[in-house]
Amino acid sequence: MSLRTISGAFKARTDAANSYARMRAAGMPSGGINSAYRSTASQAALFLARYRVQWTGRGAYNDARWYNGRRYVRVSPAGMVGVPGTSKHTTGIALDISTSSRAGAWMLKHGAQFGWRRTIASEPWHWEYSAKSDNDAVAPIQSAVRTTRDGIWGTGTDKATWAVRAASRFRGVNFPYGKRFTQARVGTNADNVWGANSRGAHDATIKALQRALARLGLYTDKIDGIWGKLSDAAFLQARKAYKR
Repeated sequence: MSLRTISGAFKARTDAANSYARMRAAGMPSGGINSAYRSTASQAALFLARYRVQWTGRGAYNDARWYNGRRYVRVSPAGMVGVPGTSKHTTGIALDISTSSRAGAWMLKHGAQFGWRRTIASEPWHWEYSAKSDNDAVAPIQSAVRTTRDGIWGTGTDKATWAVRAASRFRGVNFPYGKRFTQARVGTNADNVWGANSRGAHDATIKALQRALARLGLYTDKIDGIWGKLSDAAFLQARKAYKR
């Protein structure tokens, strides 16, 4: 798993960290984070610091859980902790954001657009990231290939991006959906002749795609309109992460 620092000492998985960075760029206030990525060992230590073995009853906080064949009851007022091995914090896609913070209020309004959901009803501060729900990641890619900008990488987006990819010289210049379809995706006259105008429009479209992929942290080379190995690798990574 690849991690990236998002704020202070807090880290998240690269795709979740990228989403957080885009939220900050979109106006999300700083601060408010109480927890992010935790190692398996730190998750276990946190759990054992708040829970004690107790075979009957639910304790003062009405919170009993099983771990390693033993029944535990929470003895700490600090709050609930997921059983080690089940918490999304150890996968790097979870953030705990204070419900009283400005960042928490912003998340309630805008978090879903960037792929974040509250997944535990009893923990309103807990947010989890899903790349396939990250509409903000996909919309610029859709704009680049002139298809419906709904933030959902579905059949239409896949067909449009695949057509542009196939028409690159790196791919051997193919037209799986016909020349006119590809010409519409690159924004030139759909005359069914793939000439200089179409090639120029295609290169400009590749630049737009490269910018969209760079925004996601997937493409780090020059924005040059040339679909080479790095562009292809970045595109395939994006497709795997965001396609529904």
